[in-house]
Amino acid sequence: MNKIEAKNEFMESAIEFFQSGFPVIPLVNGEKRTAVKWDPWLADLDESKIRQHWSAHPDHELGFIVPDNILVLDCDSPESLAASNTLEADFGIVSNFVVETKRGQHRYYKLSPEVLVKTDSHKTDDHPERVDVKAKRSMVILPPSTGKKMLSTKVVIASDLVEVDQTFIDAVFQHNGRSSPSKPLSDFRIVEDRVATEQTLFHLNAMLAVLDPDCSRDDWRNVGMAIHYETGGSDVGCTLWQTWSEKGMKYPGDRDISYQWSTFNSDVSNPVTIASIRRMVFEAGHDADELCMSPEDRFKMVAVEDVQEENLLKKFSLAGDLAEMEKNTVASVPLLGNIALQGQWTAIFAAPNTGKTLIVLSMIMNGIESGKINPDQLYYLNMDDSGEGLVTKLGFAEEFGFHMLAEGHHGFKARDFLEILKQLIQKNQCSGVIVVLDTLKKFVDVIDKKKVSEFTAAIRGFVMHGGTLISLGHVNKNLNAAGKPVFGGVSDFRDDADCVYMLYTLDESVPDHKVVMFENDKLRGNVDLKVAYRYARVNGLPYSELVASVEKVNESEVGKMLTEIEQKSDADVIRVILECIASGTDTKMKLGKMVARLADVSERAALRTIDKYTGIDTAIHQWKFEREGHGAHKYSILI
Repeated sequence: MNKIEAKNEFMESAIEFFQSGFPVIPLVNGEKRTAVKWDPWLADLDESKIRQHWSAHPDHELGFIVPDNILVLDCDSPESLAASNTLEADFGIVSNFVVETKRGQHRYYKLSPEVLVKTDSHKTDDHPERVDVKAKRSMVILPPSTGKKMLSTKVVIASDLVEVDQTFIDAVFQHNGRSSPSKPLSDFRIVEDRVATEQTLFHLNAMLAVLDPDCSRDDWRNVGMAIHYETGGSDVGCTLWQTWSEKGMKYPGDRDISYQWSTFNSDVSNPVTIASIRRMVFEAGHDADELCMSPEDRFKMVAVEDVQEENLLKKFSLAGDLAEMEKNTVASVPLLGNIALQGQWTAIFAAPNTGKTLIVLSMIMNGIESGKINPDQLYYLNMDDSGEGLVTKLGFAEEFGFHMLAEGHHGFKARDFLEILKQLIQKNQCSGVIVVLDTLKKFVDVIDKKKVSEFTAAIRGFVMHGGTLISLGHVNKNLNAAGKPVFGGVSDFRDDADCVYMLYTLDESVPDHKVVMFENDKLRGNVDLKVAYRYARVNGLPYSELVASVEKVNESEVGKMLTEIEQKSDADVIRVILECIASGTDTKMKLGKMVARLADVSERAALRTIDKYTGIDTAIHQWKFEREGHGAHKYSILI
């Protein structure tokens, strides 16, 4: 999703939900936390404020703070979905606004006036049948945020949601094994000079989350008295104590909670305060200050800015992504002969008219026929052809079922390829796709290091998501010191590609055939280091017959060719060595010095050539030696 799409989607959805009665709030992308403080954001929330925020932060996702008139049931398992269906059937209702989540559904309802309800959540692993309740100041993530999708065609206005009453709420809580929120706890005495702040409630919740409600009776009462003092004896404080107590096996029930709360008196000289809870947290092995800075409180009563932020690198962590990555990972099996592996970027560089396109097309067809390549997943981007050539190659594509793209046809432009590649990655459409670029320079300026760096980064993302890319590129006019071709462009191509081959002519001695060699310059995986192919070289031969003529040359034949080529390149030095031996300069060190001077090569090169052609096989050797006194080598010419 690009920035413009994200901006339109999230902003427009936020406005639509806001106009429908949902107090929307921006969320940090991919995280279950708000990007702003709750109360300042909600205080003067309007459409202008929404537009201003998402214009500045188009990547922020969307949530809302549940108001008093909305209830959300969160079903995180098949069992809880079934339970929700049963509850709806029992009361003859069906939620008219449902959001699909990664694990289940969010079902929305309108609350009847005066309904008593509270947020209630459970561990799905321990109680898969229970339904989480999101109410009054809970934060709920809205679509189109990550993992959220509306099952209806449009947002339902809050006032038009299906209405539920107290009996439905009580039934939900009874199903969850909780006390019904409609049961009054008592008329609690309120200490008017102490009012619970959001920060105080947040701190209490954060610390209670690590304390065991099945503690001693004295500690349990001390927790209640501390909450009573810090919240001014309010209903909010009593509910907080009750909710924490209910998590334990020793929960005494509503009646005892009500009675105990009514006996607490905070108007004393030495009251039990939050300091007692902090002491219990410390004794349980936790840091109260750290807990109070954590954003993981399920009531979310304070803003994210009041909480210590996570390490900036953590949001990039792949922890938990293994299963998804395994889905996208493809096996490194050979696709084109044994030079290109699936899930890698293979770069092939060659001079014009070497036959790179011809041979790669032949390999593609062989791969399709052998079942190694799914033709519908292969896209050949032909940017280096004439109109007639394109028609010919398109004929192959249609016959074998693969796709061919060309500049200007159906709106395709080579300059758009990088953006298309990024979209494939973002939409998770890379796995199994094979892209062939013919030729590389049509897609990127090969000598512009900045552009090449951006290009290779996109290709790396493509192959990391299961794609395969084969690029055909050109070489420089000048050869290297060994007489081999050098790829054209900056070094990033070799550095960033998984596999690099130089393709060059090996033999043209046979008039109607050409032999070319793929020589590996870099590899990741089990590919051929060197492999030769032969194809016909006859004027006027149809291109289809040229493709049909491509064949791999066996290793023994390649070995003979290499020997003959080496001998041809060594011919002048061999001639001088033979002349020197014939004239009587026949010991190794003297021979090496004499040959170096007469053949105008280094003494080391002369000695290497002497060793290279020493032996008794007349097919490959030129001379032999015998040891004389003091170990000297005396050379003689083979007859």
